Amino acid sequence: MKKLFTKLSALLLFVWPNIISAQQQEDIQAIKSLCGCFKVQFNFAETFSPDTSYVYKDRYTAAATEYIFTDEESPDKLVLQHLLILGEDAVIKHWRQDWVFQETRLFEYAGNRSWAFATKSVHQTKGAWVQKVFEVNDAPRYSAPAVWVHSAEFPYWESTSNAPLPRREYTKRSDYQILKRTNKHAISGDGHIHDQDNQKLIVRADGSTELLVNEKGYVTYQRTDDAECQSAIDWWEKNKTFWRISRAVWDEKLAQGQEIEMAFKVDGKMFHEALAAFQESAPTDEVQLRKELGILIDKYLSVIGKL
Repeated sequence: MKKLFTKLSALLLFVWPNIISAQQQEDIQAIKSLCGCFKVQFNFAETFSPDTSYVYKDRYTAAATEYIFTDEESPDKLVLQHLLILGEDAVIKHWRQDWVFQETRLFEYAGNRSWAFATKSVHQTKGAWVQKVFEVNDAPRYSAPAVWVHSAEFPYWESTSNAPLPRREYTKRSDYQILKRTNKHAISGDGHIHDQDNQKLIVRADGSTELLVNEKGYVTYQRTDDAECQSAIDWWEKNKTFWRISRAVWDEKLAQGQEIEMAFKVDGKMFHEALAAFQESAPTDEVQLRKELGILIDKYLSVIGKL
């Protein structure tokens, strides 16, 4: 009997971490519902400024076809990669979102191209999924925790975090330094909606922030036939090794510090420009590729206050 009890105890210790609660299963299904082939409509409009002399910028609208898929999956983590389809043969790697269950280490954008890492308590992230968002070049953007809500109408996840300027503005504007984003991801009948209430914040010399203008963002993902995303599927098959190694190298870099900074330009090139040039003649040997990618990233990345 004692031997049987010992075997049963050992079995439970092995199986227990892999048991997923009904709530977590529901959350995973909601996150995976963000995947597929979509017709995407981007809509952004500035809505209110406390400065009566502020001149509102034109509304931003755009349309695209986007393929979103799960490139890594475990009970506690899902990596969703976006690929943007610009034409029959034109595909580019778009942003990435990692969903990590009850993650306690988050990166927070502090302005001036710097991020600080904060450790949350287990209580603070209990039942929550942390969404970590990364640039098209795998550099960090923002992260935030929240619990998925499974209402009778539709599942949704909502949280607020500071982020760098969006790609549609970061090379065009310098009148604000932080985009404070409230992101709501809601699953709809034919796709999903990325609903945003954003604040464009000025960072003063003393570190305080001031609201420049509010912005409303509404991005709709309408599901379409997967055949419309075949070019993206084929593109990823050819390029996945490079980007998976890129992701792994960045994971190692981000695990090192309490604070990081990214240079805007090195030798006259922004990081995504240098990365594109590197990729054209990147080594095919994976060990060498990892090494050279690390060297390139280190030219732009400063790790401050190592753990």
